[in-house]
Amino acid sequence: MFNNHSYVTGFVEDTSYSTFNYLKKGFHKQPTDYYFKNYINLAASMGYCAATGERVHTLMLHLLDEFLQLHSKNDYFFWWFLNGLSHQTFEPLSRVDLDYYHFFKKHFDKGSFKDTLLIFGSDHGNRFSDLRKSYVGQTEERLPLQLLVFPQWFKKEYSHLYETLLNNSNSLTTPFDMHETLASIASELNQPLQPSAPRRGLNLFKTQVPSTRTCETAGIPMKFCVCKKMSPVQATNEDVVRAASLSLSHINQLLSEPAVRLLCATLTLKVIVSAQATIASSKRRDYRIIFETLPGSGRFESTVRKVVKTGKLSLLGEVTRISLYGNSSVCVSSQTLKNYCYCMH
Repeated sequence: MFNNHSYVTGFVEDTSYSTFNYLKKGFHKQPTDYYFKNYINLAASMGYCAATGERVHTLMLHLLDEFLQLHSKNDYFFWWFLNGLSHQTFEPLSRVDLDYYHFFKKHFDKGSFKDTLLIFGSDHGNRFSDLRKSYVGQTEERLPLQLLVFPQWFKKEYSHLYETLLNNSNSLTTPFDMHETLASIASELNQPLQPSAPRRGLNLFKTQVPSTRTCETAGIPMKFCVCKKMSPVQATNEDVVRAASLSLSHINQLLSEPAVRLLCATLTLKVIVSAQATIASSKRRDYRIIFETLPGSGRFESTVRKVVKTGKLSLLGEVTRISLYGNSSVCVSSQTLKNYCYCMH
């Protein structure tokens, strides 16, 4: 998108759980002008900068620092993504605070960002730590951080756009909206977009998000929706037990595929850890349940909808694993099946 508008582009990500390469094939062609995957892979194989004790995030900050110096006169788009440090638990994040502070202070003092929109965010909250077991952790996973820092001149020259964006900051928005908003920057803010496909989001500079917007109309799967209040339900509730059974059947159906049925154990229900319910309408009710299975004590979360009139249950989206599978699924390579498989051998 930005390449097509003569921006210089860059992408650097640490190797742990890489967005496009973890259990995936990655890119057929280099996606950006500066693509540091091979460099980071080589540094990782050498223990990063073992001689100086440099850690991966400081190495990545040095790469970004050099990029900013080299292209201070160019339009640029750079995606810098650190995920390995906080993927398993959020505690290590405090280690990078001081390095982030010095990096941003240096470049703000130099004026490196005087014509730059900074987007500081995450793709999701923590999925595996003890925090994830709490209500706060469940909510955070569904509401990733997104901070936008604009140059002062932009707020004045494009005050009408900035004001609309500020108003939308307290509305229900999605990554699809952010894509449309960035696309409008790439094509120049005052130019109409020429969509190549049906739009799934709103341009947050130019469109006021309706107060009536819901997860359904915004394209947010119900399992990720936090707009409806949920109330605790007893784990022994008949609907909850049926919902757990349906979720477990879905997992075992996936594990019954010919390629893996001789490798992975059939899972059984160990315990229903917790359950919540919301009345989606007078005609349906949604349940969010957390349960553990045997063998392996894997912990999963699912969202199940009940049609009140008929009592029929249906699974909304996939069953999500919220505990680490470690080496228990080493016998399969499928990213999906790794979440569920407990290898028998």
